[in-house]
Amino acid sequence: MNQGAAPRPPGSTHLSAVGRFGPAELRLAMAAPRPAGGLTSEWRVVDGLRTHTRRSADPGTGEPPVVLVHGLAVSHRYLTPLAVALATTHQVYVPDLPGFGLTEHPRDAYDVRRHSDHLAAWLAAYQLPPVCLLGHSFGAEVAAAVAATHPDAVRALVLAGPTSDPAARSRRGQFGRWLVDSLREAPLQAPILVRDVWNARPWRVLATLSHSVHNAIEAAPQPALSDR
Repeated sequence: MNQGAAPRPPGSTHLSAVGRFGPAELRLAMAAPRPAGGLTSEWRVVDGLRTHTRRSADPGTGEPPVVLVHGLAVSHRYLTPLAVALATTHQVYVPDLPGFGLTEHPRDAYDVRRHSDHLAAWLAAYQLPPVCLLGHSFGAEVAAAVAATHPDAVRALVLAGPTSDPAARSRRGQFGRWLVDSLREAPLQAPILVRDVWNARPWRVLATLSHSVHNAIEAAPQPALSDR
């Protein structure tokens, strides 16, 4: 055994090398609600919606919990390899936003404010200490809004690939950027995208995209993050 390797959480899967997305990652991403890779699924009613969360066990390190917020048209699925990697040192939570993944569908498509209100209510329901909140793509808009409006709930904020670039702030512009990005994506991520769009329904994806391009994330108030 490599003594320098980080311990794996119970039930974890042998994943591909860092930066690779192979068959093991695909199986892990598509596993929910079955336990896989040390992750389990649970549902709680938050603001009237049955909300799905993929979570890891507490490794007992005393480090703050990490909450991963997925992007547009997708869900917890593509973030599960990252969740497994982080689970050796942090308890990790990956909620599905309303209408996406395995979370109940509201009647309409939420805008950024309603998604952030729901995520803030989710944090309150789980009664977590101040968390490290990581938002990717559209999830970065939601995470930034939560940090701005509920700074006591957020210890650290990570915005990965935040949308939307003011130079392409339209549905056409964002779709064009997505087409360029897709040429660099791992081919095995395609089944995840198809499954997630099917779960959410294409109309919800398009409506949420319209909300996203009208949200100026750079104009949001700067959060005063918790120092606890």
